[in-house]
Amino acid sequence: MADTASSLDDFRKLTRFLYFGNGNNLYKAGGAEFQTSLTSESDKARIVHELLAAEKGEQMVEEISKFLNTNKLGTSRGPALFALAICARHADQTHKTKQAAMKVFVSACNSSADLFTFISYAVSVKDTKKGWGRSLKTGVQRWFDNRDAMTLAKIITQQKTGCGWSYVDLLRLTHILPKTEGAKMIAKYLIKGLKAAKEEYGGEKTSSDMQAALAYLGAVEQLKGVTDKDMAAGMVEQHQLHLQQVVARLQQIREVLVALVKQMTLQELLDSMGRLAGYHCLEPTFHAVSDITQRICDPQALQDEHISPISVLIGLRTFENGAMTMKWTRNNSVVEALNSAFDIALRHNVKPTNKRYLVAVNINQQFLSCWVHGAKVLTPIIAAAGLAMVLAHTEESPELVFFDTAVHPLPLTNKMQMPEICDSIMQMVTREHESKRIGDMVAPLRWATSEQKVYDAIIIMTDFRHPRAFTDFPKAFREYKEAKGVPDAKLVMCGLTANHVQFASSEEPGILDIAGFDATVPDLIQHFVTNSL
Repeated sequence: MADTASSLDDFRKLTRFLYFGNGNNLYKAGGAEFQTSLTSESDKARIVHELLAAEKGEQMVEEISKFLNTNKLGTSRGPALFALAICARHADQTHKTKQAAMKVFVSACNSSADLFTFISYAVSVKDTKKGWGRSLKTGVQRWFDNRDAMTLAKIITQQKTGCGWSYVDLLRLTHILPKTEGAKMIAKYLIKGLKAAKEEYGGEKTSSDMQAALAYLGAVEQLKGVTDKDMAAGMVEQHQLHLQQVVARLQQIREVLVALVKQMTLQELLDSMGRLAGYHCLEPTFHAVSDITQRICDPQALQDEHISPISVLIGLRTFENGAMTMKWTRNNSVVEALNSAFDIALRHNVKPTNKRYLVAVNINQQFLSCWVHGAKVLTPIIAAAGLAMVLAHTEESPELVFFDTAVHPLPLTNKMQMPEICDSIMQMVTREHESKRIGDMVAPLRWATSEQKVYDAIIIMTDFRHPRAFTDFPKAFREYKEAKGVPDAKLVMCGLTANHVQFASSEEPGILDIAGFDATVPDLIQHFVTNSL
């Protein structure tokens, strides 16, 4: 079905809000925190209030739950938690929406970050001068009671504060009395400390699970004062501790970092390339580097975690950029492992959509040294070439063009490698007088129309911080769809260095704005093009 204003129903609008955090079809790259005015009347969440007014609260909570439990794109959870908080504070005659929302809160908020974020929204969307309300207090109590002692111990030691809240604040302000022994013990630890928790719950009659949780808490506390690097690394490995549980001083020790790598997911490892290289964990002569490189290019792990090729590219550029600026030594085995991981992710982790794509690139010579917003190790050319390569290796016949006021076709095949695609774009960027040309974002649409080109998806990528069109952009896109008979075609406007883009309109939901570029963008585009968004 074509994405006309009438065909984009309320639950599609809700889905877009959950992914983008706004009603403007705008994705901001780089994991930007979801910002609200901290009021339930926020315009960003208008669709949430419309669904509540239409008495579709329970259905909405079900959609929010699906998002929180299945979102694999890595977009912020903030919008979903904000919507859930509004539902949890919604007063209707049956209270079914509120009850459903609190049930999802208890089951789906599995980290301190989720808990504190939800609470900060929940207490701000309703007047709390008269108290929190029974349902919210009961929900917090159930959040503790529904988790065993060890699970709680791991959660609370990874992050004890967030959004202006701490666990001590939470327990004191809600006056909750946990019912399970595990939750009672954790509450005692949070308020009175480890010694008090051991005195009350560390006896011989204590269950093995409780004893294990106390030992875990003891190890986290003990590690803070350890000075011996081998002892610290051994404790990290023995208790399978994570980076957030280790004090900053120890995070700078190579042996401790290597122990931490064993607990990292592959995505976390890729995100830590700069840290690992900066503390000499990737030196050619270091004994543990071979274990790290094997993990990086492990085919099964790459597929199990559904690692994006762009995630690998960002890791590679992080390592290469640091080596070029002499921050650390370049290790060929690390580069080879990352290149291998990129190829594996490209072959196995991106599924074809069977759509016809045009990638139109507009790069200005004056901005060649700029970094893209959301991935500050990628230049605009590398970002554009990365997306083009992903499409070239997964879709039938995607086309690549360079444009300013005119359009210039470029070669793109599944035989081409990243350097070749970058070089072809660079040749257009550096040609004579190019730097004086101003890009017209409508140019690719006019060209496609005049050349009788039919596309299901047109992706425009520019490095202008404030891209502009010389004519009405949504109107030009509608005219293209009508002229070529592709009512369901999609248009993506990607401002690579911009922190805000505004070309989409409520009258034309077939346009998606992207401010910046990150590893989520290819999957996000795929979902958008296939009407999953």
